[in-house]
Amino acid sequence: MERHPGLKIVLPHAGGFLGHYWARMDHAWRARPDCRTVIKKPPTSYLKKFFFRHDHVRPRDAAQLIDKFGAAQVLLGTDYRSKTWARMLPASAAAAHASAQTGRKPLPQMREASTC
Repeated sequence: MERHPGLKIVLPHAGGFLGHYWARMDHAWRARPDCRTVIKKPPTSYLKKFFFRHDHVRPRDAAQLIDKFGAAQVLLGTDYRSKTWARMLPASAAAAHASAQTGRKPLPQMREASTC
């Protein structure tokens, strides 16, 4: 990421474990010198530059990613071609936004993207 700052990386499946494992990675980076030999900053500083392609219909999952990495980094999309998904994805984005509105702070609308 440091050698190629313009590189855009999209993590499918909401980044898998990465979107939820960040605290452990940052802890290891701070606690162990061998974890700092290749990267100069905590792992989350790099993760915040990645895009998380989210294809779940559970608003809570999207809200967690948005809360940690920001709405601009969460893309809604799927590689499954279906009229049902075409209707569900915008509804999921709206539901995630509405769910976030009930928390402490409102979150901006998620960007919609399709990989079809």
